[in-house]
Amino acid sequence: MLHVAWCKSEALAAVATDDNMVNFYTDEGNQLAACTIQREHHATALDWQRKHKILATGWADGHVGVYSVVGQRLECIYTNDKDHAGYGLSVLMWNPAGTRLVSGDSKGCVRVWKSNSRGSLSTYKQYHTRSAVTCGVFSLLGGSKGRSEYLGNAFSPSFFFGSEEGKIYYADDLGHSTEVQSLSSTIDFLLFYEDKHRLIIMTRGLILAQLQVEDDGRVTPLMQMKVSVAASSERPIRQLVWAGPGLIAAATGESLLRLWNLGTEDNYVLSASSSRGISKKDKVISVGFNPQQRYLAAGTSEGKVALWRFAKVSADQANDSSSDDWEPMPAAELADTTNVAHVVWGPSRGALMSAGGKGGCVLREDILHRRMKDRVAAIQTSSDTVRCRHTTQVRAPY
Repeated sequence: MLHVAWCKSEALAAVATDDNMVNFYTDEGNQLAACTIQREHHATALDWQRKHKILATGWADGHVGVYSVVGQRLECIYTNDKDHAGYGLSVLMWNPAGTRLVSGDSKGCVRVWKSNSRGSLSTYKQYHTRSAVTCGVFSLLGGSKGRSEYLGNAFSPSFFFGSEEGKIYYADDLGHSTEVQSLSSTIDFLLFYEDKHRLIIMTRGLILAQLQVEDDGRVTPLMQMKVSVAASSERPIRQLVWAGPGLIAAATGESLLRLWNLGTEDNYVLSASSSRGISKKDKVISVGFNPQQRYLAAGTSEGKVALWRFAKVSADQANDSSSDDWEPMPAAELADTTNVAHVVWGPSRGALMSAGGKGGCVLREDILHRRMKDRVAAIQTSSDTVRCRHTTQVRAPY
């Protein structure tokens, strides 16, 4: 499996596979048989609109397609083969209102598309860089808060995008684009720290940087540091995600997860083997965080998913956390699968799509129950199994 994207408004996942298909699954793991996209090239980017079941797809040949899931059917809303022709899409992202789509490709072309209420696109603005576009993120500043619904839908936040040659650009949907930072290696990840109005950057050369962002897009460097990673590979950090306010977690191909506190610049690690069922030799290659339940999941090279729960009372306390605040949970194992390259939490409570090279599955949290009456104990041991036991032992009174 190449890419996994959960719909933001409903428990529905789009999964791109290396046989040039995109399939759709519910949070029960059931495939929507009538909803399949197949082309001669594989999908390279997927993104759902925030409020509707509208999916934008980007492909290795530069094709852009928009699809809507209506009931059990899939409707093609828009396709375009010419504007990114011959260059694979590396970035696709809808703005919060779903009125703009930003796309970036391996040639360095960035396009802003205007979308109507159905998801149909028209080319609006475009920008060009000298190298491939690698990542992007919207600048979700507080300036859009408090607007009327009409103005809020008309307003589209500005965005940042990074390039293969290590440059970061600030752009909007009005034709303005400017280089704001240049680093020494490929920009692999961009995150926006909304509470602090900061852009978080991670490069291929393991430089972690923070830029303070003003409302007009001006940036001020705040911090730049070289992070330590023991694993040696072309891309040492496989995945970087938020793990709480001001806290980021990275999958690095080591037998642990690395976490950095952006406020204090402290860091700590979670050993994968602390999650029961993970061997000490197993390597972490993917990571995902569930902010509602405060679960952290890590996919491993041996086909397992390590799990932790943030044990502090308030999630806001993550900015003052340590490894002791993460409670290990039993690991899950994917049958006949190695290299769990994707662990993505869905919008429904406790649904996790885990996918690897030989397939994937939806993992769901089950609340187990137990009852006892007349010396008969009923204990639920799994989602579909209850064990009953008669006991003659009588507990002595206090």
